[in-house]
Amino acid sequence: MDTYCGNYQIILAESGGLGIAALRSLSFDMWERKVGNDGVSSWVPWKIVKLEEITGLSRDGRGHMIIHGYDEEDNVIFLRTDVGCFIVELESMKFRNLGKWNFITTCAYHPYRSLYTSKGFPLDYQMNWNDCIAAFEERKLVLLEVLKSADCKISLTADMDETMGYMCVACHFINTDWKLQRRIIKFVVVEPPHNGEEIFNAILRCIQDWNIEQKLFGVTIADSAANETMVHMLKQDLVVKKVLSVEGKLLHNQCASHIINLLVSDALKFVESICDKIRESVKYIQSSKSREQIFEKIVAQEGISYDEWLSLDTPTCWDSTYCLLNMAVTFKKAFDSLALQDTKYTHAPFFEEWERL
Repeated sequence: MDTYCGNYQIILAESGGLGIAALRSLSFDMWERKVGNDGVSSWVPWKIVKLEEITGLSRDGRGHMIIHGYDEEDNVIFLRTDVGCFIVELESMKFRNLGKWNFITTCAYHPYRSLYTSKGFPLDYQMNWNDCIAAFEERKLVLLEVLKSADCKISLTADMDETMGYMCVACHFINTDWKLQRRIIKFVVVEPPHNGEEIFNAILRCIQDWNIEQKLFGVTIADSAANETMVHMLKQDLVVKKVLSVEGKLLHNQCASHIINLLVSDALKFVESICDKIRESVKYIQSSKSREQIFEKIVAQEGISYDEWLSLDTPTCWDSTYCLLNMAVTFKKAFDSLALQDTKYTHAPFFEEWERL
């Protein structure tokens, strides 16, 4: 394989299942995932496409080439080359060149349909950027005037992804019609380290940028050491400026959602073992088409009616774990029956574990 230009893209196979396209020099090798008679899934060659035949690119003059993106709904692949950005329809093998661009520097095209006109011509990237910034500045001026004229206190909520450092700040106030309003006023990357001082600086800049120091009432934020430090520093700063009510005693509000998450997460430890077994059960059944078909037959034999099929949860989101356990109760008889029929299935919960639900 030409390792410089070769790369891969997961695609929709002809059968509707999982496929993969491997770019090798000037050809696409397309493979699809199929289940054999033994119930084992494997990759099977599906189609080889000679790109030089459909695009007119020569082996000597192709330069750099990579897969830039894939649109599953229209089943098209975007290719970046030195002579242009191509869009290739995988079913008909029709293509069109979206225009010349500089491969090495700025990425002028993005594989998203919303960035192209109905005629297929790419929109001007810089022009769209300028339009977005202009629209933002226009709406910001409107909101600034609304906050300035608001005859009420304003509270803030802030949430931060500590892994990536993204922080979202929203303001809440009651308008003249006595309706609660919520507006996102800041979405910013907090520079590492993500400690209390850095979060404080980001929050304070946001407050000053929107000129709401005089109207600030409270801040609701998740409980953490960094956030505690931030609130303490913010309180000190605003108390000195004499802009807080009752010397800032009402400034910090614990996030009720965060507290509920902690309570539920603690309660879920009681059924942690069954959660793990249900997750492994779903993975086992969905690991091959034959196993899923066997499970479907068992469900039909047991006369089980259901609204949602097998699916995994997001362990950090307790509401999805609730859905997982709710699903498990629905298919309890099917899991038990599968354990009797398939000796390789060893993840069925015990009777005592089912009783906990």
